[in-house]
Amino acid sequence: MTWSSIRFILLPSPLDRQQQQQQQQQQQEEQQTCSLPFCYKLLKFTDARDERFDPIVDYNRPYQEEDVTTFHVKPNVNWCKPNNLSGKPGRIVLYVPGHEGTYMQARSLGAHGTTLTRHGQDLPRRKLNILLRRLWDGSMNASARDVSDFVFDVYSVDFGGEGGGIHGSRLFAQTTFVISALERLAEECYGDDEPTIENPQEFDIVIVAHSIGGLVARRAALLVNQKRHEHGKSPLVKTVITLASPHGGVPYVFDSSIYRFQWDIQKKKQEWVLNHAQHNRIAYNLVSICGGLRDELIPPSSCRVDVNVNVNGTNEISVLATNIVIPSPGGNHGLLSGFGMDHNAIVWCHGVLSFVRQVIHAAEYDKILKLIQETQRVIAATDGETCNYDCQNIEKEKLLQEEYGWLRAFAIMTSMLYNSQLSLVLYVMNGILHCFFLFWRRCFGTMRKEQMSHSYFFIPVLSSMIAMVTSVGNSQLGFGSILFLAFNAMNVYYGIYYGIFSYSPSRLVMMLLPWNTDPSSTKSKFETSTVSPSSTTCHNRKNGRTTTKLILASLMVVLLTFAIVFKEIMVVNVISFGAMMFITHTVTTMCYIAKVGFATRNDPKSKRITRSIVSTLFLLFPILSVGKIIFALSLLTRHGQTKAIPYMDFERSQWDSLSCHARLCEAVSFLKYDLPRYTAFICVPIHLFCVKRMHQVRIREDHDQFAKKD
Repeated sequence: MTWSSIRFILLPSPLDRQQQQQQQQQQQEEQQTCSLPFCYKLLKFTDARDERFDPIVDYNRPYQEEDVTTFHVKPNVNWCKPNNLSGKPGRIVLYVPGHEGTYMQARSLGAHGTTLTRHGQDLPRRKLNILLRRLWDGSMNASARDVSDFVFDVYSVDFGGEGGGIHGSRLFAQTTFVISALERLAEECYGDDEPTIENPQEFDIVIVAHSIGGLVARRAALLVNQKRHEHGKSPLVKTVITLASPHGGVPYVFDSSIYRFQWDIQKKKQEWVLNHAQHNRIAYNLVSICGGLRDELIPPSSCRVDVNVNVNGTNEISVLATNIVIPSPGGNHGLLSGFGMDHNAIVWCHGVLSFVRQVIHAAEYDKILKLIQETQRVIAATDGETCNYDCQNIEKEKLLQEEYGWLRAFAIMTSMLYNSQLSLVLYVMNGILHCFFLFWRRCFGTMRKEQMSHSYFFIPVLSSMIAMVTSVGNSQLGFGSILFLAFNAMNVYYGIYYGIFSYSPSRLVMMLLPWNTDPSSTKSKFETSTVSPSSTTCHNRKNGRTTTKLILASLMVVLLTFAIVFKEIMVVNVISFGAMMFITHTVTTMCYIAKVGFATRNDPKSKRITRSIVSTLFLLFPILSVGKIIFALSLLTRHGQTKAIPYMDFERSQWDSLSCHARLCEAVSFLKYDLPRYTAFICVPIHLFCVKRMHQVRIREDHDQFAKKD
């Protein structure tokens, strides 16, 4: 673990020269309005023992109240260049955090920038003074040939702990800010010395990103380098280092916007190749470091990139953290570092960051590849022969079984959170196969209990075989692990089918759902009056519509109330109104799914297929909708709508690139955006299906009650 004396400096928001006189006024407006340069923050790490940047720190202005580690920068000072004899900054490194990550994660990386990675009690005072003196006189600098004399300055973007893995709109907004941060660092630190294509110099910015921030870093590097090339400048970002980033797909994300973001990265890489095919220029070097088997969120298979030169405009290489961390003498390498580290620990692991420091110093792809080979050769002398990335994963899995035994290793691998996507896929396949099984038995025979018990064992085996053949869920698990997850998914499915939907819900739940299906109320009507089935059905339909209108009206009142009370945060416009309508319709659809399931609790043969469908939707639809709902909730605020602008611009550009008839495109132009498209193709069909089934169930129940009365 890396130790540092934490001190971050909050850099001022970018202002035009004509706006510098109005700085105080704009800082007050930042609290009420938000534009992308102000939504996020850019900070610089400096060790508190390093005196080079003391003159720029305003200790009287902490970033937050009672914050003793982060301060504002003094006005009208050059925060890039150090106050030492050389006056030259170290190589610039920008850290991009991942999902719900913060700028504080960059403190360990910043400590490695100056090699101040040890506590004062562990570092002799004499060695500390020598190191600080060398930093002051410039003998340790960015152009040093020896890695021990190399210095880099770490900057970090702060997304405020925002979750980028819920909906892709945040990833597009974060990319826009990272691009602006890169351009700002180039302008402030390089100035007139910026390299051009005709006069290239050894000036570049290295990006180190964690988790899903690696996807943001890749897209930002492609866009900023392409933009600079159009203006006759050389690439600004030449190396991107990712720590446990899901390049092969995010295994715990279910929202389609995340996959569209990854698709856009591949598209930008192909555009780079087409634009630079003649000169064979490389966009950047990509080094993907995987946490290993102990990473509970990102499996080694998701961290993998193509280990080739100039693959779609980039030089890419994947390495396991366990194969670059040189074991300490006498350390328990096989048990501790042999399986890697968890998802967050990789950002402060001393061995990993020591290797990252060497990669930043190497800069060029050939040197990086040679560095990795030499490091793995040293480890191979301790652990045995080395092999490629896939072979290394297999060796680590064998080592896990040797250390913990087959059963415990099996339990560890199947309980990882990154198996959630595969579990959902198996759940859906189990539901589809069960529905098909019910339809087959309904058409060709009777249904007996022993046949239903056979389906419990037969369906998971069949879904596991399908998942194994099609490689769904981006999983490298064996058939036994997939079968285990399939049976767990089947247990959940049967728990909903035979458990939740087999018992009558409470009256409170029935009152909240937008349709009255309580059999007691229907029975009392038939016992006290001679009402026809059709009139009873119409009465229930009116009750359902009335309940839906009440829910919609209540949500509108809540929106207006919040907009009046929190007028500095909330906003009332067409976008927020549409977002509230989406939330209302989605929640109503969820209620209808539950209502149809409860209505089939008497379990006649004609309702089993319907119950099978709604049992699948009961879990699938909320999981698919949670990212959309969170995005819709953010559109109710000013900041949320501002951050959604890059994503909406992306959707608009994708829609404009489609080739269709002008009148047709204009008629369905609302489908260009995410929420209306999801409503039209997912929510509305499910809603209509539930309404139709509920209407059929009600008619059948009314006829049964009317027949009993006669």
